Amino acid sequence: MIGFAKQFERPIIVLERLKGLKKRMSYSHIHSISPYEMLHQAIINKALWNNIPFKVVGARYTSQTCLECGYRNRKNRNKDKFKCLSCGYENDADVIAGLNILRGGERGEFLHPTSRVVPFA
Repeated sequence: MIGFAKQFERPIIVLERLKGLKKRMSYSHIHSISPYEMLHQAIINKALWNNIPFKVVGARYTSQTCLECGYRNRKNRNKDKFKCLSCGYENDADVIAGLNILRGGERGEFLHPTSRVVPFA
C-alpha cells in the first residue's frame, strides 16, 4: 500500500475507523478483529515512517450513500448489492463504501474527532 501511495505526487492514505467494530459483531467473530487492528496499525506506522499523510474516518452510512447523486437511504443497500433508489446507480456495496470513505477523507467528511493528518516533513 505504501509503495502504491508513493507513486502519486500528493499521496494520502484514508482508513476506516475500527473502533466500535466489536460492538457490531457477534461474540463468535470477535477473535477475527485483532488481525484487522494489527494491519490498521501497521499501515499507520508505515505511513508515518514514509512521511505519507493519513486520515482515519468513520464509515457510518458510506455503503448507503450514492456516489453519483449523494442520496442516502439504507434501502440503497441489499446485502452486497447497491442500487440507488434516486438515480438508479448500481455497484458492489463494498466498492461504494470504500470510495465514499476515500471521498470523505479527501473532503474531510465522515471524520472522526481523533483523525489526524500527518504533514509532510
